[in-house]
Amino acid sequence: MLDALSFPLTCINNLSRHAKAALWPRAGDVSGEDAEEMLRNVTFLEFFKVAGRSLPVAKERTCIADAVKKGDHSLLDSVASVTAAELDRWFRRDVLGPQDILVDTPHLLMRMPFLLGDKVGDTKHWNGTVATKDEFCGLDETYYRNHLLPLRFPHDMWVQRPCFWWPEIKQNKQLDDLFFNSGVIWNDALFCEDTSTFRDSSDQDLIEFATEYEEGTWNRRVVECIDGYNYSPRSRLT
Repeated sequence: MLDALSFPLTCINNLSRHAKAALWPRAGDVSGEDAEEMLRNVTFLEFFKVAGRSLPVAKERTCIADAVKKGDHSLLDSVASVTAAELDRWFRRDVLGPQDILVDTPHLLMRMPFLLGDKVGDTKHWNGTVATKDEFCGLDETYYRNHLLPLRFPHDMWVQRPCFWWPEIKQNKQLDDLFFNSGVIWNDALFCEDTSTFRDSSDQDLIEFATEYEEGTWNRRVVECIDGYNYSPRSRLT
């Protein structure tokens, strides 16, 4: 299943314990290379059978999965729909949410502002990356072609914005060097999770909060706090 979703080995290894357990509950029974091998070998049907939550009775899932495996194609569409819904939840909760495996363009820009090139000094160009249909995601074309295109997640149906493999980006020495030697000067912008916009960090109405992703590296985010909406609990917004 993870091969079909194009997960690099480094990204499988960097999945959180919660993500691994949600994908394959038995992953906690072993460790190291054995656990990684187990995750790499999980099929879509096995995921439905063992990790599915939509059908809470394990025996029912097993009967359906076994029938499909024996060639009962009348159940195949239902199994595929349930599996897709479960995977969508896994992506949103365990892969996209922490931004530690897949990072979308705005959160990537927060970490590597120089990727905007000579447009980095204007916040409106930061905001241009949020919903752009540009093939370069609103980023500098040269940086995108040379460094990001090979690391882009190829299955857009699972994500709302273009996303990239963060563990692979972290290991890219050229990008690391560019962070310190690009020569561009950027403004200090923050991405607001509730409005999906960049704001200058000096704005007084922004509120920082801790996310529920305790295992993640990037577990603090920012919101604008729109009038008329109640944000709670502010100590642990999702």
